[in-house]
Amino acid sequence: MSWVEQATDFVKAGFTLEVAKERLLLWAERLDFAETKEASLKEERDTLKANLGKLAPRTAKLEAENAELKAAKETRDAFTEHRGALFRRKPDGGWHPVAYCPKCLVSCARDGAGHLPLVCSIKACGWRTSFSEQNLETVLAELGK
Repeated sequence: MSWVEQATDFVKAGFTLEVAKERLLLWAERLDFAETKEASLKEERDTLKANLGKLAPRTAKLEAENAELKAAKETRDAFTEHRGALFRRKPDGGWHPVAYCPKCLVSCARDGAGHLPLVCSIKACGWRTSFSEQNLETVLAELGK
């Protein structure tokens, strides 16, 4: 092998070595980036797990409240509103002769004489009908069958 061929081989080998060094540096940089990213993601995961632990009781509470609201809506759907009060149907299609408070869903009672408006049975509520016990039959007739 001539000295020219040897020099050419040496230059080629040197050039190849430079390329290999550059590629190794590039892979080292990528590895550093990946390790940094992995550490960051692990930290974020740990934070999210901690937050999830805090949110679990709140989620359970909200689900319980949601179930209560659904039950209340189903209960409210059993009533028909007329003249501000709620009324319930009998199985035969008629109406129970009782007015119910739209806030508390409890029956209303007379407050003194029969010519005064009916009031919610829960005194703290204070809700009153727009009609008296004397007018209850007329109000029920307005509802129809």
